[in-house]
Amino acid sequence: MDESDGLVDDAVLVVSELVGNAVTHGTPPIELTLAAGRTGLVGTVTDHGPGWPCPMPADDEAGHGRGLLIVTALTYRWGVCSLPGKGKRVWFQLREDPVS
Repeated sequence: MDESDGLVDDAVLVVSELVGNAVTHGTPPIELTLAAGRTGLVGTVTDHGPGWPCPMPADDEAGHGRGLLIVTALTYRWGVCSLPGKGKRVWFQLREDPVS
């Protein structure tokens, strides 16, 4: 397995967590964008709901709530920005090269 295989696995998990959050807590339309570059992948998930993503503390007993902790662990960085009117865009960056 080379580094790009790990990047693809991480991207699939991060995208599934963020899109799942948008479907569960957001409001349509929901949009996913991905852009691959020389050093990794940048993506956004946009929805038009009023809520804001909020990482929850780790809880071994909880059946949910770990998604943003997973996103934090796998991404180089991520964040949220407001859309004009109503909604938000969650963005993330995955790096192919190891982060030092």
